[in-house]
Order: sequence, then structure tokens, then C-alpha cells
Amino acid sequence: MQEVKLCTFEAEGKRRVGTVIDDNAYDANRVVATFLSESQAIDRAYENADKIVPPSMRAFIRNGDRSLETLREALDYVLSADMKEGFGRERLTWPLSEVRFWTPTTRPEKIICMALMFMGHIQAVGEQKPPEPHFFLKPRASLLAHNDYAVLPRFWPDNVTFGTELTVVIGQRGFEIPEEKVWEHIYGYTILNDLTLRGKPGISRKTFMTSAPLGPWIVPADQVSNPQESRLLFRLNGKTVQDGNMRDALFNIPTIVSTVSSYLALEPGDLIALGDLGSTEVLKPGDVMECEVEGIGVLRNPVKAAE
Repeated sequence: MQEVKLCTFEAEGKRRVGTVIDDNAYDANRVVATFLSESQAIDRAYENADKIVPPSMRAFIRNGDRSLETLREALDYVLSADMKEGFGRERLTWPLSEVRFWTPTTRPEKIICMALMFMGHIQAVGEQKPPEPHFFLKPRASLLAHNDYAVLPRFWPDNVTFGTELTVVIGQRGFEIPEEKVWEHIYGYTILNDLTLRGKPGISRKTFMTSAPLGPWIVPADQVSNPQESRLLFRLNGKTVQDGNMRDALFNIPTIVSTVSSYLALEPGDLIALGDLGSTEVLKPGDVMECEVEGIGVLRNPVKAAE
């Protein structure tokens, strides 16, 4: 099975659903079209590829396992033949140095973030341990892609904190999901960096522009052996300032997703960020943030002041 890192990237002026393999990004739609035409001898390969790999990640996720398995099979074929062009002579792949990442899913319906998930975080902010998972929502406008600049708000530039969060990507719709059924609704995992205006009162401290760096890709659930044992790291200018593990979270993934689904129906492409370890450091212009989740990857964002 070809492992994939599902991403949304821009190359040659076009936004594409793709996957990263080694140091290259592959256009998933073109890879599937080439596979269908050359290996399967299927007529109207482009038309069929559009159904298997639609132009948005959210639609691809909604297609489920069938589309994912076809993409993996197509990648096996293209990689084994060392193909760089499709049957129509179109380009299949670009070096990462030539592409711009977008957030993996660009228009999620909901971005749900868990609060107070680790005792260190609770102690750092002077709160009490919650009796059940607590969550809040971030707007789509707060999303920021891998490698793009996080901007310190002009009205609150001096006390912005951060945190690496393993993030669930929902694959199947569900409302009031029982804990024992939660894994069936999880499509994969990505990384969110929860930027916060520390000390500012009210929920607005979480909802400013660029406050939700996300990415760089989605790793399907069947490639992550034990997400509840994932190591969480945060590096600031190369120095590790957070180092913990999801095993120390106050609530496990089934409890979190089930609880959230008792309030809100979950849809394919929805995100649930599982909380961070808490930070006492603050960001300043020129900093470089790196959020790493074991088995997922590294989300990198430089920091600048508002212009």
C-alpha cells in the first residue's frame, strides 16, 4: 500500500488536491486519470478521474475509502513506472520548492478546538480541571497554511502564545456518536497550531486572523497506528519549548469526538483539534514556529508584525 500525505497545493497557478511523497507533490486527479487510461484502459479517463478526485479535499474526503484506495493504486502504478507526465503529456508532479501549500481542507464547515486538555496547560492559565471535554470554535477566516506568515494583531501584539495540537479530520457524518463508533467516523489526522491572545478577556482571544495554522497535510487514519500515543513537539526558532504526549490528555479521542457530536452534527472535513500542552513563551516578529506531531509531520510558520 502506497502511503499518502493528502494536501491541497498550488502549482503553475492552479490549486490542486494532491499528495506529498518524499520531496515532491503529485496532482492526485492527473495521477488517477493516467492510471485509468494506461493501466485500466478505461475510456473517458479524465471524466472518471474527476469523480474519484474532485477539485476540493472536502469532496474527496466525502468520497471515502473508494477514492483513497484508487489513488493509492494509481500512485503505485505511476511511481513504479517513474512517470513524470500523464497520458496527455500533462505534468504529474512538482518539487516542493515549486509549490505553495494551502490548508489541506480549505473550507471546513467547522473548526472545533478543545480547551484545557493537559494539566500543564490548566496550571499555566490558572483554571480548574473540566468535568467533561470543553470546546470552542474558530472561524475559517483564521486558517493559515504551512509556510505562510502568522501575523501578530496590531491591537494585541505582545502576548500571543501557541500550541501544537493533533487534529482529527472527520470522514463520515455523525450526530450523537457512541464512543465505540467514533473510529468509524475519523478519516485522518493533521496538525493545528492554536494561537491565542493570552490575557485578553473573552472568546475573541482565539478568533483573530491567522490564529489557526493548519497542515501541512492529512494522514489517513489507517496510516496512524496509535494516535493516542502521539508525541507533540513545538520548536521556537529551533529550540524545543513543548514536548509531551497525547497519552497524558485528560480525555481520550472517543470521549472527545462523542461529546462534541452530542452538541453538533459532524460533517466530512470537519476538524477537531485535540488541545495543546500550554505555553508560557510569547511570539515576536521574526520567530519561526514548528509544530510536530509524531507520525503526521511538521507544520512550519514564520511570524511577523501587522503591516
